[in-house]
Amino acid sequence: MPPTFRFAHKTGDLPGVLHDVGFLYTPKGKLYDIAIMCSGLADNIQGLRFFNAAGAMLFAEMEKQEE
Repeated sequence: MPPTFRFAHKTGDLPGVLHDVGFLYTPKGKLYDIAIMCSGLADNIQGLRFFNAAGAMLFAEMEKQEE
């Protein structure tokens, strides 16, 4: 996450289940509510990889909107 964004969040997990929910504040003061949840995972690392890929796509779009 770019250092100019702030993210207040709470994660949780059980075997095969992973989630992260929170509030994302942009440098220009926009607020986004974000929730990502995965279940049926063979291994929780699979969910973390998905979270990282989804986060990268979200930040790329948000940075475009901040320009």
